[in-house]
Amino acid sequence: MAASHEVKKSTHVITIQPKQTVLTALPYGPPYSVLDFLKGEPRVLGAIQVLLALITVGIGTIFAFNYFNFSQRFPLVFFTGYPFWGAFIFIITGFLTGSNRKGKRLEQGVMASNVISSLAAVAGIILTIISFRYQHGYCQVPSVEGICVIGRVLYNGLLSVLLIISIVELSLAVTITSFRSK
Repeated sequence: MAASHEVKKSTHVITIQPKQTVLTALPYGPPYSVLDFLKGEPRVLGAIQVLLALITVGIGTIFAFNYFNFSQRFPLVFFTGYPFWGAFIFIITGFLTGSNRKGKRLEQGVMASNVISSLAAVAGIILTIISFRYQHGYCQVPSVEGICVIGRVLYNGLLSVLLIISIVELSLAVTITSFRSK
C-alpha cells in the first residue's frame, strides 16, 4: 500500500483598487550597464588610480628603507625609479580621469594620459618580473636563517604587491581608454 501525498497549492489573489499604492519588497530600477557606469562615473576610476599610485610610492619608500637595513643592492624595479615616476604618471592620469570638466582638449588629454599610463604599467610589469628573476643576489652572504631570509621574504612580498598593482593600473588605463574612445 502506497501512501499518496497530496500537495495543495494555494494562490493568493490581491485586488488592487485604481488609485491604491502598492509597496513591493524589491523596487524596480532601470537597467544600468557597465558601459553607462564607465561613461558617467569616471571619478571612481580616477580615484582608484590615485590610491594605487599612493600605494606604489609607499612600496618604493619601503624599498628605500629596506636597502639600508637588509641589503647592499637595489632591486632593478627600484633602481629605475619606477615606484616614483610610475606613481607620478598614475596620479596625473587619475586626476585627469576624475575631473568633471568637459571639452575636446580635456578628453584628448585624458586619452593621452591613459595611454601613457598603460605604457608605464607595462614597463612596471616587465621591471618587476625581471626583479623577481634576480632575487638570488639580494643578500651579501647566502644564508638560510636570520635577517637575510626576512629581507628576501619582504622583497618577494613587495614585488608581488607591486606586480599586482601594475596589472590593475594597466587594466584600468586600457579600460578607460577603450570606453572613452567610443
